[in-house]
Amino acid sequence: MVELVADAVRFHAIHEKTLRLTLAEIAGRSYGDGATVNEALEEGWKQGVAHSMADGIHTQAEETLAREFRNRLVLDSADIDRKAAEQLERASTDRLVLDARLAAIAVFDGGAHLDSLTETLRQSTLSHDDQTLLLVQAWEAAVEGALKNGLFTLDEENALNRYISHFNLSQVQMDAHGVHTSLIKAAVLREIAEGVVPDRQNIKGAIPFNLMKSERLVWVMEDVDYIETVVRRERRGSSHGLSIRVAWGLYYRPSKFHSRVIEREETVHQDTGLLGFTTKHIYF
Repeated sequence: MVELVADAVRFHAIHEKTLRLTLAEIAGRSYGDGATVNEALEEGWKQGVAHSMADGIHTQAEETLAREFRNRLVLDSADIDRKAAEQLERASTDRLVLDARLAAIAVFDGGAHLDSLTETLRQSTLSHDDQTLLLVQAWEAAVEGALKNGLFTLDEENALNRYISHFNLSQVQMDAHGVHTSLIKAAVLREIAEGVVPDRQNIKGAIPFNLMKSERLVWVMEDVDYIETVVRRERRGSSHGLSIRVAWGLYYRPSKFHSRVIEREETVHQDTGLLGFTTKHIYF
């Protein structure tokens, strides 16, 4: 009976009414009752979900079949093993994260990927806040993956920005862990390598740099510690000699003193301020 239910969960190979009648018939021949049928349904649903996730990939179709089976057979989630239900939710979330990450970095057919992801999110049971958190985390993972190979292309940047715009995500949300800033830095480095003077950073307030007319500000880093290496010098020496008694309570001690200068380097924090990079200089 359990095997029959598990196959129904995985492949939807039998209609729900027919399944119940078949289970009732088997239970009757085996001196079972309605409770036996419910137990088989619950255990079969658990095993069906476990089999679907055995390959590590729980597809949308598999999840839909499992949920529809549970809903149509009116299985009370309280009567189903809590662990199996949690596994189903976790697998659903993991697949959503993967889909979101692929949509964020999709260079080709990016719009189609985003539309598909939007529909999947609409059908999910996640709250709006949980969906936003998932979208942000998937985008962060996509950025980190794009930056690993050291070649951050304009197409990848456009795809990541299209993702932000599609889901109306703010820069504050995307930069909660500094990932958006890393994205901009990578784009700046790419443009510099291509011989283009970047103009990406939005500087707030006055910048205390006296720039030349021919130079342009490229990047500013805040709260930068200025550390200076200083050399400390000290003189160390020693003396040696022999005391000679010349009278009661009177001694004569000829001695020699040798000394040398000892130098040691140490780093000293001098100040904290702005570090600016221009087309001609570095300013602090």
